[in-house]
Amino acid sequence: MEQKAKEEQDKKPKKQEPKKFRRLTVEEAIQLSMRQFAKEIEYLKDK
Repeated sequence: MEQKAKEEQDKKPKKQEPKKFRRLTVEEAIQLSMRQFAKEIEYLKDK
């Protein structure tokens, strides 16, 4: 019984980790797209 409880506790953080990484990648993707958008605006302003 104790081993099963420990295994469940070990499984829980593993399931949560990918969600955290996904949130970070989404935030990073937004930041990258905003930077590209800003560069495009500057490029159009120069023209």
